[in-house]
Amino acid sequence: MIKKIAKHIRAGTLLAALSEIKEARRNERKIQQEIADTLSLPDERSLVAAEQIIKKYFRYPLSVNYGLTGRYIKDLTRFIVTRRKGELLPEDQYTGLLERTEEIFYSSLSCHDWKKLCFLSVCNGLFRLSVIYRKKAITSAYQGARDHPAKLESLLEALKAAIDQGDYQRGEDLIARLSRSCWEKTYLEKLNWFNSLIMGNRVEASDLAWPLLSNLDQDYAKYIEGKSIAVVGPAPSGEETAADIDAHDVVVRFKYRGKNYLADSKEFGTRVNVSYYNNHVARTISELENHDFFDHLDYVVFKDIKFTFQKNLQKNHRVRIMFSPDDFFFLGSSNISPQVLYDLLHYRPSKIKVFKVNFYLSEKVHYQGYKHKPVKKTSSNYMYLWNEFAIHNPLTQLNFTRNLWHSGQIEVDHACEAVLRLSDEKYMSKLEDIYVKKPMNIL
Repeated sequence: MIKKIAKHIRAGTLLAALSEIKEARRNERKIQQEIADTLSLPDERSLVAAEQIIKKYFRYPLSVNYGLTGRYIKDLTRFIVTRRKGELLPEDQYTGLLERTEEIFYSSLSCHDWKKLCFLSVCNGLFRLSVIYRKKAITSAYQGARDHPAKLESLLEALKAAIDQGDYQRGEDLIARLSRSCWEKTYLEKLNWFNSLIMGNRVEASDLAWPLLSNLDQDYAKYIEGKSIAVVGPAPSGEETAADIDAHDVVVRFKYRGKNYLADSKEFGTRVNVSYYNNHVARTISELENHDFFDHLDYVVFKDIKFTFQKNLQKNHRVRIMFSPDDFFFLGSSNISPQVLYDLLHYRPSKIKVFKVNFYLSEKVHYQGYKHKPVKKTSSNYMYLWNEFAIHNPLTQLNFTRNLWHSGQIEVDHACEAVLRLSDEKYMSKLEDIYVKKPMNIL
């Protein structure tokens, strides 16, 4: 009886920890929304109002050694409001803000607060600043696990930071500590699988994944096993890789809606066997009258089953729900490319090669026809992208893919490799050049 009670208590503690993490993500959006609401005010009033909001979350005036200074918050607010107004402050002022941020000791804020600042800075086009906040959040997560070795939330945050950074030894140590503190067997099995995956232990990872598979997943496993997989993204690179793509046993694409919506065949190839869809695209497809294009596919994979057309497809097609890595990401949730790789690596393909994925480092992000509606280059659309970047943190997507590449789990084409070799600072600087500086100049 005592053991049963302890099991429920410990499982409840883990669920509480996961609930706290999800609540922190909601708070990130709450801060951004509060600041966005102030921007309808006249310039001076919006600046003061936004400053008061940031002070509420990050000032901590009763503590000498905790929180951000009033001067720092004032300067940060000025940058946020200015960029939201469609203007750029001088580069030397931005450089000064970056240097002062580097000097702030990581213990000035909690890991969750650093992550909130990272979210806030990306939402407002301060991509280079977000790199510094992110590093301080990681350092804070590691310190939290040292200071609170029995606290599940601290161990989970540190583990996710270690996986994000490809720190395999630290990850193994944290999983061992979690296994001694937590009775949630299924979650621990997933953690072990994820860490094995990042480390490159493909056989061990596939063995650990097998108990997690449904009957339909096991059918998919038989379909995938031993085959070469081409994962084809939507980003034009100018490199004619059609022959390489079509030579793979299975060609996986994103958001397939029929042959008429495919890209240039010389660059992207013509074959498609499997397509993955996120919930937003599924909602768009639900509004279409004709779904015959699904007949072209061996498998259809969704993030979730919500709509009538999906349920109808289940009767006649091989439809399944993808595995998602979101619970193991340190910052933000995954976009479609990491989700597809994460899902495929539950199985045993002979190899996976990624094509046409460049993590948004081009002015033409998608080939024509990939999006249901053409995207116009306006300031509001660029700012919408900032918000998308904050939700799907770009460095999280990059690090996940880079770790898989480093451990030999995947191969990539030349364009993708060039991005994976960039430092975090250089990558985010390039994003800022494309999605902040140029849009500001065309206003």
